[in-house]
Amino acid sequence: MKKLLTILLATGLFVEANAQSPFVVSPDNLEGYELSILGEAMSQNRQYVVGEEQQGLFPVIWETRLNDVIAIADADSVFIDPAEWGGEEEAYWEYGAKTGTFHAVNNQGTAVGVITGMNTISHPIMFNYTTSDTYTVLAEPEGAVGCEAYGISEDGSVIAGFYFDESWIAKACIWTNNGQTLTDLPTPTAEQLGFEIDYAEARWLSADGNTILGFVSDAANGAWVAVLWIKQGEEYVVNPICAQYYQSWSGEQVNPYSFFEPKALSANGEWVSLVVRDTYDFDSWDIPVTKAARYNVLTNTLEVLEIGEETEAPEMFGIADNGVAVGRSGMVGPMGGGSVDGVIWNAGSTELEKLTDRFADDPYTMDMAASALSFITADACYAMGYSSTESGTQTSFVVQLQNVGLDAVNVTEKAPVKEGLFDMMGRKLNRATESGIYILNGKKVYIRK
Repeated sequence: MKKLLTILLATGLFVEANAQSPFVVSPDNLEGYELSILGEAMSQNRQYVVGEEQQGLFPVIWETRLNDVIAIADADSVFIDPAEWGGEEEAYWEYGAKTGTFHAVNNQGTAVGVITGMNTISHPIMFNYTTSDTYTVLAEPEGAVGCEAYGISEDGSVIAGFYFDESWIAKACIWTNNGQTLTDLPTPTAEQLGFEIDYAEARWLSADGNTILGFVSDAANGAWVAVLWIKQGEEYVVNPICAQYYQSWSGEQVNPYSFFEPKALSANGEWVSLVVRDTYDFDSWDIPVTKAARYNVLTNTLEVLEIGEETEAPEMFGIADNGVAVGRSGMVGPMGGGSVDGVIWNAGSTELEKLTDRFADDPYTMDMAASALSFITADACYAMGYSSTESGTQTSFVVQLQNVGLDAVNVTEKAPVKEGLFDMMGRKLNRATESGIYILNGKKVYIRK
């Protein structure tokens, strides 16, 4: 039986760019191991950031107040004995056996995501920072060849995601009953959308669990096209927000956009972030420019950001309850050229504001070579993102957008922080005298330097 390890780090303090900085930066090492956390989502209280540890490609949750990191890895499949490969140096801990990420987390520290084994079959997982020693696999349909949890409501009662049936067709679904009951969401029809689809996936979820944002795949060209599911009574009903905006390659051209891909949903379920492109002119070789857009569910209106240059390629990965959106602008070329900048699209604005411009005098942003913002809180006061320096050092960060000192918040109660390595039963691995080595069931486990 494979044993699960959780790697934990605790300093008890914030790691900040400096004492006055609005940035809180993720830790970069654990017992000599270099962490590289790619933050994907954050809780509304800013206490938890979740995503992927890029060195090992495993799910990770960072508790920002205690600066505590928990990452999940498979112990039995990751140890490489030096004698097996003839190496003279210390063996490394390889994480390829099970990889994955957390996509969302709520204020209670419950994260949801996916983990994939060596057989390439993905499984939906849930993990609670305060109460869990290991993750829970959510209910999976019989015969499914893959399944992924993507969004969670604030009270944890609803989880959104999708699974692949035996024919590898994706089906949008939700989980209830603490992840043990799976229910299919209604599949949007050609009559509702104006085009035939291949499959549907549910991804983002409003805080109350009543609005779900996902996409369908256009059978004509494979484009991901935004759709909503909105709860009415006890059922979720399709809201085809794309019907009056998206133009499929099949059929007469009557709608303005040939690309209508979703990127984020606000916590109140009233705003959708998208990227769009003007409808193709089939008599021209020009490729339409990708543009950032935001859609208001209540007024059924679409606002498109017209900034011109194709190389800007803006994408807004987070959107607040008032429509303020955050993301990135820029592209990296095939030879590594170009630039990527974290950007803010303020409500009522027709321009993007760079993160480095807003915080031009902060030491953290002054050292940025590239950055992106991936989440913004409902009140538009805090954002989360990740950055890279010229030397290639990557970190995730939480930033207060008003550029003032971080205020105090209530921290969820947590048992005393564990230090070191533990197996799935909570048993501590004994530290050997050699640096970076722990003992599990009589076997040495090495932490990569």
